[in-house]
Amino acid sequence: MLRYFAYRLVATLPTLFGISIFCFTLVQLTPGGPVEQAMAHWRQGGAGGEIGGGKVSQITDEQRQNLIAYYGFDKPIYQRYFIWMGKLLRLDLGESYHYDEPVLNLLKRCLPVSMSFGLFSFF
Repeated sequence: MLRYFAYRLVATLPTLFGISIFCFTLVQLTPGGPVEQAMAHWRQGGAGGEIGGGKVSQITDEQRQNLIAYYGFDKPIYQRYFIWMGKLLRLDLGESYHYDEPVLNLLKRCLPVSMSFGLFSFF
């Protein structure tokens, strides 16, 4: 019986690997990623985007390249995947692009409420 469970556990690893590749690729190919969001935020006069009290009308190519390097989009997709997987295994889920705080903190704060709603609706 123990041998069967060990076999089934090992058999799930390729499935989990495939799901992780699919999810990572889907997120990477979605338009409007963090670089575009940061550029739009600067254009609207957000933090770091004001020059002399006005809105930034154009982002320079150097600023765009710095954003691309900051978010790691200058690396090939396979390198980004292994970096992402390494951080995921250490439970480093990164920084939220929307809330500007660690994703793990957001999960710790919001998961109890989500679980209570889920359990309430289930029953």
